[in-house]
Amino acid sequence: MTGYALTKEGLSDMLKDQQRGYVQAYGGCEGLCAALASDSGSGLSGAENDLEARREMYGTNYIEPPAMKTYFELILEGCEDNTVQALIVCAAVSLFLLPAEQPGHRFVASIEGIAIFVTVQTASN
Repeated sequence: MTGYALTKEGLSDMLKDQQRGYVQAYGGCEGLCAALASDSGSGLSGAENDLEARREMYGTNYIEPPAMKTYFELILEGCEDNTVQALIVCAAVSLFLLPAEQPGHRFVASIEGIAIFVTVQTASN
């Protein structure tokens, strides 16, 4: 494409680095507008063939949104907290020691471990 003194890669580098040296290299804002075949006062001409040529030269003004995390990834991320890990270990130990409890007390002792698991699960959601 002709008519543009600034390439797609040059414009991309300028925006990524966010350095003013690029703008000064084109002679300030007016020079940058001239390199982009634009006008600082009125902007783009708005003609369809001009806009189409710009799309071909620079691409569309669209950034792909980041991929969403899955529900499982969010749960694992919540379990990275030290307090949550400690609660899970305490609940597991409580349930693991359940057979050592007196037979009449096992049901009451099991409530503690189950309650911790339910609390962690609820807080993680």
